[in-house]
Amino acid sequence: MSSDKDKSVKSQALPGSELRQTRMHTVGMPVEKSENFGLVARRLINLMAGEKILVGSIMAMAVISVAMVVSGPKVLGHATDILFDGMMKRDGRTEVNFASLHRTLEVALGLYVFSFLLSYGQTFLLAGVVQRTMFKLRADVEKKIHRLPLKYIDSQSRGDLLSRVTNDIDNISQSLQQSLSQLITSILTIIGVLIMMVWVSPILALVAIITVPLSIGAMKKIANHSKRNSLHNGLKLVH
Repeated sequence: MSSDKDKSVKSQALPGSELRQTRMHTVGMPVEKSENFGLVARRLINLMAGEKILVGSIMAMAVISVAMVVSGPKVLGHATDILFDGMMKRDGRTEVNFASLHRTLEVALGLYVFSFLLSYGQTFLLAGVVQRTMFKLRADVEKKIHRLPLKYIDSQSRGDLLSRVTNDIDNISQSLQQSLSQLITSILTIIGVLIMMVWVSPILALVAIITVPLSIGAMKKIANHSKRNSLHNGLKLVH
């Protein structure tokens, strides 16, 4: 009786080494990746073929929105120049051109407000495109399941087909709706910032273009070295 009780207690409480090993397997689980990302991307683009006009409108709105956000600091810099020129007048008098300053600030405010409205409209339209695309994908999956022989369905593990129909498509929908808009905006922002930097000061832009990739490479190398050391120390603790 006591031996059975001890076995049950041992099964409920893992030793420290086994517990650490379980956590390591859970935390260090490799992230799943697509086997053929290019093929998947092309198939999703083909599903969006009927939304070409809306996709083009979304891209145009994203370009205009990012261009306005990038131009904002340039306009605010002009407002700073107006203040500086007014404060540096001779004879100790300040002659700030408040009318010009007000117009410049109004332009900057209009840029940011209109950029926000375009960004909101872009997100709204993209959500509709993604949902209609996922509806087509679900319809195609349903047709495919109806064509499958019963022998194939019986040979699959329990819940595998159901997971593909529900969970996998939901994950694609969430990824497209959340990540696609951010990806487009981020890429356009990087391009716009680089163009603005070259316009303002080509020398400083060249310095940034050289130093930023070097910094990213150094950070990646340090992170990989730290990851290997942490994994090695974790294995030493387990053994």
